[in-house]
Amino acid sequence: NADAVIFLPNNKNIIMAAQSACELSDTGGVVPTKSVPQAFAAMFGVDGEASLEDNVEAMTEAFADVKTGEVTTAIKDSKDAEAAIADGDVIGIADGAIHAVGHSVSDVVMGLLEHMEADDCDTCTLLAGEDLSDEDFQALQERIEQAYEDLEIERTAAITLYPIVFSVE
Repeated sequence: NADAVIFLPNNKNIIMAAQSACELSDTGGVVPTKSVPQAFAAMFGVDGEASLEDNVEAMTEAFADVKTGEVTTAIKDSKDAEAAIADGDVIGIADGAIHAVGHSVSDVVMGLLEHMEADDCDTCTLLAGEDLSDEDFQALQERIEQAYEDLEIERTAAITLYPIVFSVE
């Protein structure tokens, strides 16, 4: 019964399905987010008085500069273009590819931040997973603050699937 519905897919594999669903209705629009941090940034573009089309355009612009890093644990041995990955290794993904492999979430996050050129960014948003302890989350934030003194850090919790997801912009 809504006048307008805006879909935030948060996954590149779901964008086309969301667009197809919107073609069945005049009340739907897609903001092609590929991650939860992009969706958070897109939400800052919402204007309750604007049209659906204007909101989709503004929200899409709002997340344009967001770079997302995802850290998880390998579940089997594999070979990436850059390194061998063993079952249990911590891997860091940015831009759809693995760019950091290590033995700790903290080390992999730091490797991804370097790859993502966090020196040139203003804000880092950290989303902690259910399996990352409060102590580890706090220690990671402090490590980032020491390495990137000019980076404003925002943190939140309660994501699933990954120990940590973060963005820089």
